[in-house]
Amino acid sequence: MDASAGTGRSNERYREVLRRESNRMNRLMTELLEYGKPPSDKLDRGRLDTVVAEAVDVCTAPAQSADIRLVTSLKAADEQVQMDYDRLLRVFVNLIENAIQYSATADKVFIATTVSAANSGRRWVECRVEDAGPGFKQSDIPLIFEPFFSQRRNGTGLGLAIVHRIVDEHRGEIEAGNRSQGGAIMTVRLPVSESV
Repeated sequence: MDASAGTGRSNERYREVLRRESNRMNRLMTELLEYGKPPSDKLDRGRLDTVVAEAVDVCTAPAQSADIRLVTSLKAADEQVQMDYDRLLRVFVNLIENAIQYSATADKVFIATTVSAANSGRRWVECRVEDAGPGFKQSDIPLIFEPFFSQRRNGTGLGLAIVHRIVDEHRGEIEAGNRSQGGAIMTVRLPVSESV
């Protein structure tokens, strides 16, 4: 038996472990830097539907690979919000990717925008991302936006913490819950920017 062949396989296995761990550490460092990033000092006016539509485009290939169908209903087209476009894009890509990851093969992920009124009487645009996965444990809902809280095996626990921080920077609200028919629902609300 050739001893060098066994050593080569062993070395390849260790290289693969090192590669995976290196990628995991790189992802963690990137997310830590994103979490600590100061808010943008200049927000532009833009349409939420435009950001959400791009997030759907970004997530279409992973959805197709997982045999998940993305179903959209974007109905806030005329309303504008104050936004850092790239930061908000990250919010919706993260939420849609999470919904895809927790969905079973052949499931649908629903992404919808609407205009709503809050208790204050101010108008808001709202985006809901719904999946048909297992949903949230009730005991986890108060914790899911906390840094480093994760139920995913290899998750960093920073994705939803970053999402919460970005929504907060836009003077918005984010809420997590479960659909009555099963699955999770994430709702983001942002105040409509009144024309100047």
